[in-house]
Amino acid sequence: MLKILIKKSSVRVTALFRSGIDMLQGRAGLTLIEVMVALVIFSLASLMLAYTITSSIRYDLNNTLRDQGYTLLNSTVNRLKSREYDNLSTYEDNVTIPINNELDYNYQVICEVEEPNFDNVSDTIKKITIDVLWPKPHRTTEGETDNISAIFYKKKRQW
Repeated sequence: MLKILIKKSSVRVTALFRSGIDMLQGRAGLTLIEVMVALVIFSLASLMLAYTITSSIRYDLNNTLRDQGYTLLNSTVNRLKSREYDNLSTYEDNVTIPINNELDYNYQVICEVEEPNFDNVSDTIKKITIDVLWPKPHRTTEGETDNISAIFYKKKRQW
């Protein structure tokens, strides 16, 4: 009984295989429509891959620029915190930082020092605002920038 089942199933597979071969006989290759559909699918896949690659490069550059901006902001804050109270003043500075050993990016550091209007403490506290600005790498309008800011207060030491 087992042999009969095996023979019947192999006959069915052989019949399906032969009908597939019979269908392919007489055809020399692919039709023009099949080639066009394959080209459209390949083109769409290539475009999606190209968009993914350019997007990842753009996001990587934006993250690198932001990271350098935070590093510059942090070093500026630490430098100003270590200064004496009477030596704090408003200034602007331009800093050029090489990115990936290929590009030089210009950062602008703006430091504003002011005495806030608190009751009875205006002569012992200074408010320091630091802004770090850099041009957007893929800006749509001229002069468009990204920026980060920090605000801290410095108290005058009284000995």
